[in-house]
Amino acid sequence: SVDLSSLTSVGFYGFSGTFDNCVKLVNISFPALKNIQNNSFTSTFHGCTALTEIHFRADMQETIEATDGYSGKWGASNATVYFDL
Repeated sequence: SVDLSSLTSVGFYGFSGTFDNCVKLVNISFPALKNIQNNSFTSTFHGCTALTEIHFRADMQETIEATDGYSGKWGASNATVYFDL
């Protein structure tokens, strides 16, 4: 498991490739994330075949949707992105 409850900011390419091929990762949440750069999540979840849910704060929706790779869910093709935190 990964505890991201205190993560508030992700820099340029900060998560790029971080969770690649984590085949047991089912869901992930970013409850405190307030600041990201455009390329923060590029290619973050490639090969995460079990990943079905990615959760963000509701007030981050516009920012997250504008990031590079969002339309492809940063490689998590089976996932749904929620803005419910």
